[in-house]
Amino acid sequence: MANQLRSEQHAYEYMLGRCRTERRATLARKLEAAPVTLEGGVPPAYLRVRDEAMHTLGVPVYFLHGVHDYTCTYAEASTYFDRLTAPLKGFYTFSESAHSPMFEEPDKVMTILREDMLHGTNRLADRT
Repeated sequence: MANQLRSEQHAYEYMLGRCRTERRATLARKLEAAPVTLEGGVPPAYLRVRDEAMHTLGVPVYFLHGVHDYTCTYAEASTYFDRLTAPLKGFYTFSESAHSPMFEEPDKVMTILREDMLHGTNRLADRT
């Protein structure tokens, strides 16, 4: 995470845009009442509505996990993934990686980013 406040601001803008597009007026009003800005930061009222908005709008979940990872083991990540409920999820196994597939198998990561994540699909996932 390079800048948490910027990330929250982007999340806020995304959720507000989706609420407007999907005509979820009540949720949009709650977000509009608690804007996240670089100057004002993250208001407590936004934190109270953020989870509701994320769950209402749906959250894609992508796990890119190396089988040799013992920082966060493959078995534990796999078990956690299986328990998650999300409108879209994908578990991608990296057989030549440990904790950093993006450095250990960068070509495969880029393929997944380009072909699945950018298109909101999970066609290349080992499990969904």
